Amino acid sequence: MKEVKLNFIYHLAPYRNDIFDYHIDKLHQYLPKFNNKKIINIVEGNEFHSKEYVMDRLSGLDVEFTSTQNDPSHREAYSFFTKLLPKVESLNENEFTFFGHSKSCTNRRQQDRFINQHRLWTDHCYKYTLEDIDDVIEKMDSYDAYGPFIRTDGLSKAVVDTTWHYSGTFFWFKNSVIFSNDWSENKFNYNNGYEAEAFIGKMIPIDRGYCSFDVDGDLGSATPIYSKDSPWFKIKNKTNKRIFIAPVFCDTHLIKYQIPNIIDTINPDYIIYNEGMFPGGPENNTVRMDEFKSKYTLDGKRGFDFEELKDIVSDADNEYSDTKIILNEMNYDPNQTNAVYNYILGCTNFDKFGIELEVGDYIFPSEGDIFHHEDSKEEIEGYLNQIEPNQGFRSHWLDFMESQYYVEKRTLPQYYEQFKDRGSRKICVRYGDMEFYRSVLGCLHTQNYYMLYPTDLVSYHYAWWRPGKYLDMRFHQLNRDSKPGYWEHWKSALSKIRELKDTTKEDVQIRRGDGKHIMEMASYIEIEHPKHIREHENFIK
Repeated sequence: MKEVKLNFIYHLAPYRNDIFDYHIDKLHQYLPKFNNKKIINIVEGNEFHSKEYVMDRLSGLDVEFTSTQNDPSHREAYSFFTKLLPKVESLNENEFTFFGHSKSCTNRRQQDRFINQHRLWTDHCYKYTLEDIDDVIEKMDSYDAYGPFIRTDGLSKAVVDTTWHYSGTFFWFKNSVIFSNDWSENKFNYNNGYEAEAFIGKMIPIDRGYCSFDVDGDLGSATPIYSKDSPWFKIKNKTNKRIFIAPVFCDTHLIKYQIPNIIDTINPDYIIYNEGMFPGGPENNTVRMDEFKSKYTLDGKRGFDFEELKDIVSDADNEYSDTKIILNEMNYDPNQTNAVYNYILGCTNFDKFGIELEVGDYIFPSEGDIFHHEDSKEEIEGYLNQIEPNQGFRSHWLDFMESQYYVEKRTLPQYYEQFKDRGSRKICVRYGDMEFYRSVLGCLHTQNYYMLYPTDLVSYHYAWWRPGKYLDMRFHQLNRDSKPGYWEHWKSALSKIRELKDTTKEDVQIRRGDGKHIMEMASYIEIEHPKHIREHENFIK
């Protein structure tokens, strides 16, 4: 790589808000890459940090400072033409200059309707001008300017004689080309705040400018970034992988409806089902295992419905081309009967499928009977946009009993606070490291997900939608031998719920007792169910 001089010129408006520290961090990150002149113009005014404070925050970076008084109509243009460009004027063919500014720093851009899209825009402006300096130097052999987001419209009303520009005003230019042209006030209105953005497009033809990154659309639109109408949608939501993963066993009757539900609400890159029987069952207490295997498995490991499940997953993988859907035959150690241990195994075997977890990936460790309403897609997107690596969120689970009309009473909203350790469960973890992720998975039985942010999201848990053989299998899985008649009473309660349909709102006692304790009861609920589940045989029409 040839030796070049790299100049850094920058306009800094140090508003007293959160993004000031963001820009200071970026300057500390990138300024050391520059080997020649480094000049920063500081805007002064009542709403800004003092010049002295800013200079102190940037001490040790070998920066020359200038300053201008604030004039909102000037934006970054006046300092660009009068303070910064003159400092780097040169016809050296091996000298390149970068210009940037404290983009999206105004208080207006910190409003909720703008902050996410403008922060992403700014992130990409920094990344695609300053992350790979070697690429800049290489491209300057063939181009005279370099930057992201080339646009041919959108600026003409502000600068009538412009034909193209770098949207966002982060760019590099070749000194020998730019300064051999006229950049005086004869050509530019230094008091027009948009002239800096128009600068490169008025100096060279568009085919002399290299575009380092681009997406279509209005980058600063108030359209939420998790809306498909936003240009940021694919970047924000697909840069990091989304992985739904669930250990399952004898859940085919629900999974056939769960897959389209996951697609419509989460839209993951991967759906992984690790099918196999936990050697000790989901509560570590399955007994008469030989009898259980004989009745409910094909080979002692795979569920009796496994062949149907293979067809369902295969068909879905072909139908949903943007999502890889995987069915894995999980073989647990027969001597390891701890359900939590096995659940963790069934939620962490990404390497088996060639999936390399990266910091920032979204993991949805789940089960085969969890659904979300299709209208909650944007709500879920909103929560995803708020969590950082080694964070996650949980939801309120409604445990449905036999039909769409009844849930375990303790899971009703009015009892969330009383039973929060039982009604609020994990939904998503943003991957930071395996230690944190495993700590979340380890709460399978305690269901105390204190480390995850609570949300208003509702999850539909069809725990007791188990027709025919599936119900018998569940009774055998969960050992209640110490409570004779326990499951007979439960089955009778489920039958009553089916008979009642929506004809009454009376509670049904599902657990034996005096009928006075919330834990013993199922209660009527009026709620719209996900469209995908309405074809299940437990959904009463």
